[in-house]
Amino acid sequence: EEFLIDSLQQALAVFETVEEQDYSLHLDGIDDYIDFGDNFNLELPVSFSFDINMNSSELPHYYIISSDSEMTGSDSNYWGFAVSVTTDLIEAGYGDSGFAGGHRRTGRTYVNLDQNVWYNIKVVIIGPENFFIYIDNQSQIMNYDDPGQGGDVAHNSWPFTFGAADWNSTPTFFDGNLDNFEIWDIALSPEQIQSYAICAPSGNEEGLVGYWNF
Repeated sequence: EEFLIDSLQQALAVFETVEEQDYSLHLDGIDDYIDFGDNFNLELPVSFSFDINMNSSELPHYYIISSDSEMTGSDSNYWGFAVSVTTDLIEAGYGDSGFAGGHRRTGRTYVNLDQNVWYNIKVVIIGPENFFIYIDNQSQIMNYDDPGQGGDVAHNSWPFTFGAADWNSTPTFFDGNLDNFEIWDIALSPEQIQSYAICAPSGNEEGLVGYWNF
């Protein structure tokens, strides 16, 4: 089921009601996701952070974040930012609106995550072959075997989605729980990564575009 959010103000109002109850966001892997609308036109650099607990590893990719995803079965591969997570791979990328793999910049790290276990994932995207991925605030080894040759990130009028995307022409939906979603329009430094691990953002930090503690 799509959960449409028309504005940042509405998003804050919706989740303020559950923030103090220490809930997480549960998505059923069938048709649940959050639609933030066309509210974010992020440029490089960017940072994303979220807590994740996967119920299933059956899908080839769980697209947790897609900044420009139509969700109608068309191909969003070459627009905006995206982050996907599986039990053995975390991948991030951005597209310049062109076509074919060269128009999508990608960075990935190979992992070994368990199902039904909470992890914090942080992704910092600065530019071509300049990505950082953290698991529970520990920096991971990056792989750029398929880095692409695209230009600057490009956006369209499609919505920013959380918990689903159609980057492979067929929408995929996350099965599990998500929490503590942060969007930054800066590259978080290693020192900031460690600092926010100790003390969560207050919501007023410079560069913090959105923060949802479900």
